[in-house]
Amino acid sequence: MILPSMTKSKQLTLQVNSE
Repeated sequence: MILPSMTKSKQLTLQVNSE
C-alpha cells in the first residue's frame, strides 16, 4: 500500500535531514 511507503519515505527523509 501507499501508507507504508510514505512512512518509510518519511523516515528516510528524517535520516537525510539528520545527516
